[in-house]
Amino acid sequence: MTCSDVRELMSPFLDGELAASEWLAVQEHLSDCEACRRRTGFESDFDCTLRQRLAAPPAPASVVQSVRRRLQHEFPVRASPWVRVVLHPAAGYALAAALLLALVLPLATTAWLDTPEPAPPAHSSVALQGRVVCVECEHAHRSAQEQRRCRMLTHHSGIRTLDGKVWTLANLGAGAKLAAQPDLRGARVRFQGRLFPSIQTVDVTQFEVVVGAS
Repeated sequence: MTCSDVRELMSPFLDGELAASEWLAVQEHLSDCEACRRRTGFESDFDCTLRQRLAAPPAPASVVQSVRRRLQHEFPVRASPWVRVVLHPAAGYALAAALLLALVLPLATTAWLDTPEPAPPAHSSVALQGRVVCVECEHAHRSAQEQRRCRMLTHHSGIRTLDGKVWTLANLGAGAKLAAQPDLRGARVRFQGRLFPSIQTVDVTQFEVVVGAS
């Protein structure tokens, strides 16, 4: 299986929709290909963040209490024998859930549309400084001059932040523009973006070169 095959199967692989044979083939490829492992980790983190941001908020407590009061009014304790049968614990819970869904869903949907989108609990946007590097050359302790000359297709541009951590640049937006300028390796930049610690990757949304920084 090639890298191109893995990219085509990435979504069903992460969603657990592949047949066993295809799943094993992708896993075997990932065990030998660092680039695809990094991409898979990034896609997994992205999907997780997306699901968190699109999660519908719970129904307001006032709506839940209103539905409960209506149910108590419609089905009092001293009901007819037929109602007592319908409101047997198991049947009663099912009926209550159906009514709650019918009454609350339109309100919950409206509240979700009118409520500002909550910030994701992870991978929040940060503003940091660091030096542009070639990740593989940096790990090999090569100088900035050597890194600027590096044109290895299997190497990746990144940023070493002031805490000493090296982050690979995601090939997106401003990060792609920064990665396409190897002459900037060794230069200090201020940047804003999202950090993905599990795959040591940064998605840079904007950056500026710090002029005169040593």
